[in-house]
Amino acid sequence: MEKEYIKTVNGYSIYLEKKEENISMYEALSEEETGVNHSGTFKEVENGDLEYFCARVIATKCENENLLLGDDYLRYCFYKDSNDFVKNSGYFDDMVRNATDNMLEYGITEIIDLLD
Repeated sequence: MEKEYIKTVNGYSIYLEKKEENISMYEALSEEETGVNHSGTFKEVENGDLEYFCARVIATKCENENLLLGDDYLRYCFYKDSNDFVKNSGYFDDMVRNATDNMLEYGITEIIDLLD
């Protein structure tokens, strides 16, 4: 779908990528599965008021934004847009921490070695 630069945190460039969810929203959030009727949310997506996507936060320290060094995913997202997700999800900051922690866990040299 789309990837956009959000901010720099402690020298890491942080991107949000909204990926197409591979499970339909009707299946993922069926009343049978969740015990909750989500028909209002489904209608908002159908009307274009909300987007349904898988959120991926990417952290990199390189100028090449396509060189992945750490990431984190959150599935089944329903938000107006990227800005709504970043500001109102309650998940974004944790995802940034997870993405940068993934990078620090391996160390930049080990990650670059893995890419070779």
